[in-house]
Amino acid sequence: MPDRRLGLPGRLPFSFSFSFSFSLPLLWSLPLLLLALSCLLLPARAQAAQPAVDLGAVTGRLHLNHELLGIEDTTGNQDASQILDGPWQPVTPAWLNQGFSASVFWLKLDVQNPTESFLERWLSLGVPRLEDVRFYLYPDGQRQPYKVVLAGNREPLALREVPSSVSVASLRLTPGERMTVLVRVQSRSAISMEPTLWTPAAFVGAAQRGTLILALLIGALLMVAIYTGVLGVAQRDLVFLLLAAAIITEILYSISFHGLLYRYVLTGGGDAVLRAPSVLGTLAATVFGCSVMLFADLHRVRLWRWVYGALIAMGLAGTVWAAVGNYRVSAQVLVGLIFLWGLVWPISMADGWRRGHANARIFLLSFAVYCACLFLRLAFIHGLLPGRWEGGPEVAWDLLSVSLMLAVLVHGRTRQHRQEKLAVQRELTEAREREHQRLDQAVTERTKALQAALIQADEAGRVRQDFLARISHDLRTPLTSIIGFADLIQAGGRDDAPRGAIIRRSADHMLGMVNDLIDYAAGAGGQALRLSPEYVHALLDAVAKESAPIAARQNNQFVLRVSESVPAVLEMDGKRVRQVLSNLIDNAAKFTRGGVLTLTADYTAPAAGEASGRLALSVRDTGCGIAPQDQQRIFEPFQRLASADNQPGVGLGLPIVQQWVLRMQGHIRVESHVGLGTFVSVTIPVRKMDESRISHHYIAAAPHVLPALDGSGMHLWLAEDTPEIREFLVEELASMGFQVHSEADGQGMVARIQADDARRPDLILTDHRMEGVDGSAVLAAARARWPDLPVVAVSATPHNTVGLGGEDYDASLLKPISLVELRHVLAKLLHLAIKPSGNEAEPVSVQAPQLSGADLAQVQLLLDSGAISDLIDWARALQTRDPAFTDFSEQLRRMAKQGDIAAIRKLCETMGASARSDSDANP
Repeated sequence: MPDRRLGLPGRLPFSFSFSFSFSLPLLWSLPLLLLALSCLLLPARAQAAQPAVDLGAVTGRLHLNHELLGIEDTTGNQDASQILDGPWQPVTPAWLNQGFSASVFWLKLDVQNPTESFLERWLSLGVPRLEDVRFYLYPDGQRQPYKVVLAGNREPLALREVPSSVSVASLRLTPGERMTVLVRVQSRSAISMEPTLWTPAAFVGAAQRGTLILALLIGALLMVAIYTGVLGVAQRDLVFLLLAAAIITEILYSISFHGLLYRYVLTGGGDAVLRAPSVLGTLAATVFGCSVMLFADLHRVRLWRWVYGALIAMGLAGTVWAAVGNYRVSAQVLVGLIFLWGLVWPISMADGWRRGHANARIFLLSFAVYCACLFLRLAFIHGLLPGRWEGGPEVAWDLLSVSLMLAVLVHGRTRQHRQEKLAVQRELTEAREREHQRLDQAVTERTKALQAALIQADEAGRVRQDFLARISHDLRTPLTSIIGFADLIQAGGRDDAPRGAIIRRSADHMLGMVNDLIDYAAGAGGQALRLSPEYVHALLDAVAKESAPIAARQNNQFVLRVSESVPAVLEMDGKRVRQVLSNLIDNAAKFTRGGVLTLTADYTAPAAGEASGRLALSVRDTGCGIAPQDQQRIFEPFQRLASADNQPGVGLGLPIVQQWVLRMQGHIRVESHVGLGTFVSVTIPVRKMDESRISHHYIAAAPHVLPALDGSGMHLWLAEDTPEIREFLVEELASMGFQVHSEADGQGMVARIQADDARRPDLILTDHRMEGVDGSAVLAAARARWPDLPVVAVSATPHNTVGLGGEDYDASLLKPISLVELRHVLAKLLHLAIKPSGNEAEPVSVQAPQLSGADLAQVQLLLDSGAISDLIDWARALQTRDPAFTDFSEQLRRMAKQGDIAAIRKLCETMGASARSDSDANP
C-alpha cells in the first residue's frame, strides 16, 4: 500500500546482562580475539566506506552522483536486511541510467546533521515514470529501519509522504544525528534515476517552475492544435485534421511523460499511469507519420506508400500491445519503432525533396531540431547516454522544437493551400478568358437570331397582355352588372332583399377570384396570406348561402354542421378559407346527383405549450367517389379524371385548394370509395381571438344600397359588451334619427328594464352571448315587462330565436352586421316606410371645365363595354392631368364604385351637351 510507514522504534539501545565468571586466561585472550576480528573486517569496511553527506551544506539542491553506493539485484529476491551489508560499490552517472531492466537496484546514502538545529531535507529520484520506489530510513548503527516510505507511480498520490509526481522521501535529523538511507528501485519502464537532495522550499519552487514552463509550452501547442483543427474543418483538409490529432496526442504524451497525468488526473496511480507514455507516444508518432505522408505527397510514391503503410500498421498494433500486453517488452520494441520513424522521416523527405515535392523540403528543415531531440531522448531512455532529460531546460527545448516544427508545418500547409487556390484562380481566369472569347464569337454569330427572338418575345408579350386585358374585360363586365342589379334589389325595400344580398356576396366572391386569377396569370403569383380576426360563423354562413344553390343544381341537399366548440372569432385568412371551401363544395356538387353535401366545422384547442389551435373543415358528398389509382392525381394541375370529362372546369380547383392549405401550414386528407362518396378534410392552425380585435364589425355596403329610414321620435335600447360594436351601432342608429340608450352588459339592461320609472322603448337590441347576464335574460326581462316589445338578438354565433324560458326573439342578426339587413329588420319590426334611394346626376356647374370630344368618346366606349375598373382609372388620370376636373372625377368615381351606370351616362350626357353648345356658339 502507498505511503505505508513502519512504526518500528528508532534509536533504541540494546542492553545485555551477562552473569558469568571469567578465568584469567580468558580475560587475557579477549583483546587478542577482538584485534583479530577487526583485522578480518577492515578490508570490507574500507571497501564500502563512503563519507556521510552534510545536510547543513544543502541550501538549495545537491545532485548525488558520487556520494552514493549501489547494488544491482538481478534476482530481485533480497530484502533490505539482506542487502544492508553489501557488497556495495560506488555509483556513476552511467550506472544510474540503466534503461529497461528486470533487476532491482539499491542505492545507499549516509547523511548527517553536524549543526545544532533540526534539519529537514528531501531526497528525490527526479524521474516520474518509476513504478516501484521504496525508501528505508535507518538510525545510525541500527539494522532495523524506523520508517519505510513507499513511492513510485503505482501508489496513490494521496498516500504519498510528499504529493509529487516524482518519488520523494523526507529526511528529518536532529542536531548531531546520522542516518543511513536505502532506496529500492524496480520498474517495468526504463530505469533512470536522478538522486538529489533538496530543501523543501527549493523542491517546491523547482517543481512549480517546471510545471509552469511545461504548461506554457503545452498551451502554445494547444493553440496550434485548435487553429489547425479549425482550418481542417473549414477547409475540409485531412492533413490539417491529422496534424491537429497528432498535436493533441503529443500534448497528452508530454503530460504523461513528465508525470503531470499522474499528478493531476490519474492520481490513483496504477497500470494506466505506467503504460500511458508508451501508448500515447506511439500513437502520436503514428498519426504524425500519416499526416506527414499526405503533407509531402509521399503517398504518390509507391515505395514510401508501402513503407509508411507498414509503419502505421505496426504503430497501431504496438499501441494496442503497449496498452494490454507485456509492458516492459512492448515498450522496448516501441522505442525501436519510434527510432525507425525518426530514420524514415528525414530519408523519405530527402527523397521527396529530390523528386520536387515542395513540402518535403519544408518538413526536412523544420524536423532537424526535433529529430536531434528525439534521438537524444531515445538514447537516454535506452540508457545509452547518462545524464538528465527531466525538469530543466531540456523539457523546454524538447517542446519548443515540437512547437517550431508544427508551426512551420501549419504555415507550409496554409501556403500550399493558398498557392493551390491561386493556381485554381489562374486556371479559372484563363478558362473564363477562353470561354469569353468563345462567347464573343457565338454572340457575334447569333446576334441577328437573338434580335429576331426578342422581337418575337415582345410581340408574344403584347399578345399576352392584350389577351389578359380582353379576358379581364369579358369576366368583369357581367359581374359588374350582376353587382349593380343585386344592389338595386337590396335598395328597393322588397321582400326578396335578402336574396339580393346573397347575389351580391356571391358576385363579390366571384369577382375576387377572377381578380386573383388574372393577377396570377399576369405574373403576380405567390400572394401572401393576410391573417386577421374573422367571424367564423358568419363566414361559414356565407359559404352555406352560396353553396346551397350550387348543390341544388343537380337535386342535392346542402347541410352545414358547426360544432359548439368552434369559437366566435379566429385569426385566419378568411378570403382564402372561403375560396378553399367554395372549391371543395363546387367539386363535390359536380359529381353528386340527388345526394347530400355536408360541410362540417370543428375546433381543437391548443395543447400545452402551443399557441395555435386546429380548425377542421370537411366536405362530404354521396357521389360517385374516386378510384384509388386516381386519388394521387386529383391535386395535379390540369388533370381531369375520366369521370369528369362531361363536367365543366379546367382541373385547377383542387390544386388551388392544396396550394393555399400548404401556405396556411395546414394539411389535407382525402378518403373516397367508388360508389359511396368522397370525404375531404382540411385542418389549419388558427388562434382564438377576442371580438374586440376585429377591425370590421359590419358588412360594408354602397350608400345607394342602404334603405333610407326615418327613426325620428323612436327610442331604441342597446346591450352590447364589446365597446367598438356598441359605439358603431349607436352612431349608425343615431344617423337614422333614433334615440339610442346603450348598456355595456346584460345586467345593466335588465336593471334598466326592471326600473320602476322605465319608459317603454320601441325596440331592444341585445348581444346574445355576454359574460354573466346574457341576451336570454334580457329577452326574459323584456317579455315580463312588455310582452309585445320587439327584441332583436345580435350574435357572432348562430342560435335559435328561442331565448331563456321559451321566449322567442323577434329577429336575429349575425355578426358582422349587415347594414342593409339591419335596416330591413328595423323597418319590418317598427313598421317604417323605406324610402327609395338612388344617386341622380348632380348638375355640373356652368363654370366647370368641359370634356373634349375625345374624352367623351373614351367614356362612352368604357360605358358600352362595362369596364368599370378602367373607368375609375380614367377618371383618376383625368384629375391628375387637370385639377379643374377634381369634382367631376370624384363624382364619377363614386358612381362607378356604386355601379350606377345610368347616373354616369346622365352625367356624361350633361357634360356632352355643354361641350356641344360651346362648340355651336364658337364656330
